Amino acid sequence: MHSILLILILIGMATDTFATIYLNGFLKEARRRFVFKIALSIVLINMAYVGLGFSGGLWLRLLISSNMQVVAPAILFLLGLKIVIKSFNAKFHEMTWELTSTPVMLGYASAVGINIFMLGIILPFLYASFNETLITVAVVFATAVTVAFFFGRKSHRFLLAMRIMLAGGVLVMGIAIFLLLERFNVL
Repeated sequence: MHSILLILILIGMATDTFATIYLNGFLKEARRRFVFKIALSIVLINMAYVGLGFSGGLWLRLLISSNMQVVAPAILFLLGLKIVIKSFNAKFHEMTWELTSTPVMLGYASAVGINIFMLGIILPFLYASFNETLITVAVVFATAVTVAFFFGRKSHRFLLAMRIMLAGGVLVMGIAIFLLLERFNVL
């Protein structure tokens, strides 16, 4: 898998986290050390989940390698579709979570990590390397949290956050379609 596709997939997946941090009212008053704490917890938990998912994906690749070449882009498409559907959901309960509280923050980071776990399972079928995946997850999610925090302090534009999530979901779905077409030698 090309590094650019991996980066684009993770940027699309990180739009959910971006929108939640951007819209969270509790973080507007938080100190910078909380930003570091939140970013670090999200990054470390996502790295753990993608690592576990990647290991499971390697094991699955040994068992059923031929069928998963088509199933992996389909799962990626469904992950993108989930982000698109969530972008149309007007009731964002995550923006009311008090992310300055450590248990709530860890719970949120674990909830975000489940999508990344699913992504980790399919990445071995898309020929991504383990180290590249971990480093890219760390950089993309740390950047998304930091940028969302600093822009969220200045404004809380709900429609902007929804459009960013919609664009991220469409990006992931488009990459899934591209990978599926590439699998069938259409491209």
